[in-house]
This record gives sequence, C-alpha cells and structure tokens, in this order.
Amino acid sequence: MDADRRRRANGFTLIEMLVVLVILGMLTALIIQRAPARGGRLALLAAVNDVSATLRGARSRAIGTQQTVLVVFDPASGTIQARSTPPGTIRRLPAGLRMAVLTTADTDGIAFYPDGSSSGGQVDLSEAGARLSIRVDWISGRVSRPDP
Repeated sequence: MDADRRRRANGFTLIEMLVVLVILGMLTALIIQRAPARGGRLALLAAVNDVSATLRGARSRAIGTQQTVLVVFDPASGTIQARSTPPGTIRRLPAGLRMAVLTTADTDGIAFYPDGSSSGGQVDLSEAGARLSIRVDWISGRVSRPDP
C-alpha cells in the first residue's frame, strides 16, 4: 500500500488537471468579455493601414492596367473607393473616425496614373484627439505616413 500512496503523491490526476483547465478557461473568458473590444488608437492605426493599402493598390492597378485609377473619398459617409475597371470595393471607416482629404486637383479624390505618378494629396484620419496623416507624393505616387 505504501508504494501506491507514493505514486499518487508524485503527480496530478487527470480530473485535477481538467478542473484547473476549466477554471483557467472561465477566467480567460471573463477577462476577454470585460476588456474593451478595441482601443481608439488601435482602430485609428487599422484605418490608416486600410486606407494606405487602398491607395497603394490603386497605384499598382494603374501601373498594371495602364489606365488612370481614381480613389474617391467621401468624408461625410466615411467611405473610400478606387474607381477603375472593374471598380474597387467600397471601404467604410469604423464609426467614430473622422476623415479630411486635401487634394491638389479639382477632383473628389486622388488619381494614380499609368506611369506611377499621381495627382497627390493628403488624407487625415482622427479619433478622440489623435490624428494620423497619409500623404501621396504627386511626382512618384508614393504613399507614406509621416511619423507622428
């Protein structure tokens, strides 16, 4: 009998391990449930990355198809769309984000040309006092985000 007691004292039973895993799972679920879905800064960074990707994709499409691609911004509805053949999907910014667009042309967007250049411009996204900008160089068509 002493040998059986020593073997049991050396480790945990399967039931003990399952109970601990269930408790850890419940605690994790409570923590995730109480944590904010996403921080404001995180949503802003995600939106900046999404807008930058849309602009870079439009530039690549213009070069690849040898056709001008216009990225149209609607600050009132918070939407962005690359107009080309075929038209790009309409991207919607998360609620609460504000968008301001400065373009150098008399259009409602930024145009990318087959040689890689663009009409140039700047897109400012802001939320709760934080603001990030995306710039499009008119000569090179390069899309960049200056460091804050």
